[in-house]
Amino acid sequence: MIKESRERSVAYGLTESAIPDFSSVSRTDLTLAIEQNRVLHTHALPVMETLYEQIINTHNMVILTDAHGLIVHTLGDDDFLEKANRVALQPGVAWSEQSKGTNAIGTAIAEQAPAQVHANEHYLIANHFLTCSAAPIFDSEGSVIGVLDVTGDQNSFHKHTMGLVRMSAQMIENQVFSAAYQDAITLHFHSRPEFIGTLMEGIAAFTQGGRFLSATAVACSSSACHSPR
Repeated sequence: MIKESRERSVAYGLTESAIPDFSSVSRTDLTLAIEQNRVLHTHALPVMETLYEQIINTHNMVILTDAHGLIVHTLGDDDFLEKANRVALQPGVAWSEQSKGTNAIGTAIAEQAPAQVHANEHYLIANHFLTCSAAPIFDSEGSVIGVLDVTGDQNSFHKHTMGLVRMSAQMIENQVFSAAYQDAITLHFHSRPEFIGTLMEGIAAFTQGGRFLSATAVACSSSACHSPR
């Protein structure tokens, strides 16, 4: 994944020694982006708060972006947020591969899969002090609608961070799915009853007449349904 991402970074015309692009959208455009992603934003914020509680005082921050890598919300330790601002890790700035090269947010979007980028795996030398773990967030149709990321000082790297991010992203996905099909009949299932009500359960939505509408990725991985992904 990192090798392919670095190749894309070169193709975009980026140089490793480039100064980070600090250009950001206007406050009005940021407000508009948040409004356009209202469902994502609404369901992600409580999950971000919970995730941050797990990593507080570890020189890390939690980041939410839209489908294009535009940062729309952050939470973090004050000491690290100051460092993050030096490389434009702040609301209103895009962290796509096209603008920042190999980085967890942009690479997760490009690969449509979780991405972990540590220290000098980042394309831009200016970002080598970072360690980042990101997971894309999918809607009920299987399209990427955003990215959840935990970024910190490279010395704060922990092998369990990626797992926390992926679980949190799945929580957001399930809530977005439930919101999309709040008027439908939803079936929650798992081969083991004790897993009902956990992130391990599958969720499928049906019309009042019993016609299948959609299902979560977990549901499709454990059944014969067709996943949009």
